[in-house]
Amino acid sequence: VGVRFYTYSRSLHDLLQTCHLYKKTLIVLDRPNPNGDYIAGPILKPEFNSSLSITPIPLVHGVTMAELAQMIIGEGWLEDEGNCQLKVVPISNYDHNTKYTLPVRPSPNLPNDLSIRLYPTLAMFEGTSVSVGRGTDFPFQVLGYPDARMGEFKFITKPISGSWRELNHTGKQLYGEKFNTSKRFDLSIFSRWQQKFKALNKPLISRPDFFDKLLGDDSVRKSIEAGMPLDQIEASWQNGLKNYQSIRKQYLLYPESDWIKERF
Repeated sequence: VGVRFYTYSRSLHDLLQTCHLYKKTLIVLDRPNPNGDYIAGPILKPEFNSSLSITPIPLVHGVTMAELAQMIIGEGWLEDEGNCQLKVVPISNYDHNTKYTLPVRPSPNLPNDLSIRLYPTLAMFEGTSVSVGRGTDFPFQVLGYPDARMGEFKFITKPISGSWRELNHTGKQLYGEKFNTSKRFDLSIFSRWQQKFKALNKPLISRPDFFDKLLGDDSVRKSIEAGMPLDQIEASWQNGLKNYQSIRKQYLLYPESDWIKERF
């Protein structure tokens, strides 16, 4: 879904590493990236490498899996001696402006276009005590907390069998907001909830280590907690995005999006 810490991006890097070490060929049957029209967020710093990601790319990377595979190999991001041969079956009639609806859920908690589009933004709340709607019919389309001052939208989450983590506030009445549209990564949503928690004299980020691993950098958390203006926070990662774009464009298999051409 075009996000650095999403499962398939990390799995691809691991597959490439294994093929590299054993000198095998990896065949990538490429698929559209539903968030492939833009890039956003900080670049992963090595000290925040984790099971979530080890690839030094932005939070929203703007490439397909085949483009990412070419980048990982071409930039020498694989460890030790080896030789992974990459074969790509490209997408027909696709470019980075293409709006694409995934025919199958990429995961149970990303059921539709809206949740996929909101995922880069709302996934940051996985490092907080706020519910993102796991255990409802609208995961990654809502935010909620057991305090009526959080918003007018009300919902209750149910336990998920086999979930990898305990859900926030299972079975409790939660209050917050439901999102009906989303264009791109939106840090203002997180900032707004930071202010709500500040009014309650409570910290929003309850799992700072995990939050930093998601963002790939601790400066975003520290800046938000210090009350830095959003435009300054976003400006802090622009040089990294410009450097990344100079790399990214070398590995594109499909025409660039208008949004990126206008900004980079």
